[in-house]
Amino acid sequence: MSTGVSGVDTRGMTPGAGEAVPAESDLGLLRETVRKVAAGGIAPEVAGIERGGAMPKAVFKALAETDFHAVGVPARHGGAGASALEAVVVIEEVARVSAAASVIPAQGFVASCALGRAEPGSEQGSILSAIAGGGLPATVPLAGAGAGGASARAGQRGWTLQGALEWVPWPFADAEAALVAEVETEEGPRLLAYRLSGDEAGDAAAASMLGFRGMPLRSLGLSGLEVPAGSIASEGGRSQVLAWRAARLIAVAAQASGTAVMALEAAEAYVRERRQFGRAIGEFQALRVMLADMATRTESARRLTYAAAEAIGVSAGPEVVRLAASAKLHASDVAMSVATDAVQLFGGYGFMKDYPVERAMRDAKMTQLLAGDRLEQQCVIADVLARSGAAASLDGTAPGPGW
Repeated sequence: MSTGVSGVDTRGMTPGAGEAVPAESDLGLLRETVRKVAAGGIAPEVAGIERGGAMPKAVFKALAETDFHAVGVPARHGGAGASALEAVVVIEEVARVSAAASVIPAQGFVASCALGRAEPGSEQGSILSAIAGGGLPATVPLAGAGAGGASARAGQRGWTLQGALEWVPWPFADAEAALVAEVETEEGPRLLAYRLSGDEAGDAAAASMLGFRGMPLRSLGLSGLEVPAGSIASEGGRSQVLAWRAARLIAVAAQASGTAVMALEAAEAYVRERRQFGRAIGEFQALRVMLADMATRTESARRLTYAAAEAIGVSAGPEVVRLAASAKLHASDVAMSVATDAVQLFGGYGFMKDYPVERAMRDAKMTQLLAGDRLEQQCVIADVLARSGAAASLDGTAPGPGW
């Protein structure tokens, strides 16, 4: 029996499937553990990440040593067997220190949700096991929902890919990665899981990003690439796609929540230390009200994200995707507003790189764009509401861009 990273029974085949919801005390212990790992293995690297725009391998190593790099991988695939809620807590706490570093556990979580039901020893199951072992980082496109122009055609010995994928994180230029992405097939959208080499991945994007620095992005030209037949599953393919879509949104919501927490904590500390007119500025009523509003918004974003994580453990239908889209939409907007208010509280210092809130503001804006912007999420939500919970079309004729 797998007990996950917090000691809670996790018997399902996907993160959160079939297990009891972790108690607050268990989540508190997990949160404390992640904070220690992040403080010792990630925080010392943040300044270098921001300056150099590269992710040190020491960060991945620190996460992999505690299974936090792929916290949701089921035990039958060699993972910790954590619940989706536990995985979200890990992503949130890593993002509280570095949004760029949180891409690592976020990608592992998405891969776990999408591939967790694969049979051990199968093509997709073997890739998930390699991710759990720490030798194969997962990578999931960060662009909007859908295949993004990538398609697959079945052949005698496997699949031939066509098109391209954009905004694909590639932590280490000289390493392989497990690409988990949606592609279009004759049977509709299906999920691709393939061990991709650096040579096949193409060149990393040369442009420096405003936020999430330290996570190089690649544009993958896939035309003509042949992959094994088992790389794209036919049985359960549609549920895989829905799980993948929902998990991507939940992961970004967790990253946004962590970014909001970081901005809020930095602002709270600053107003206690900064003094004007003979007392700490945090004693002024106007600023206290501002902080109270920031704290309320942050907590609402976290709770909605947790609700989405609990839901994906029960099923991965359209209603779960709707809840995930709501969490992503709300949490990313909250992160942006809280980070903006934090900069305001810091005054001119908020624009200086010596303080963390300017980074929070840049990273928060990125969360509004990842996995589809707010208009795309609104279309997803509206589409499911219009269908009154009916199964969404996955045959390539879906009415909204979010599907």
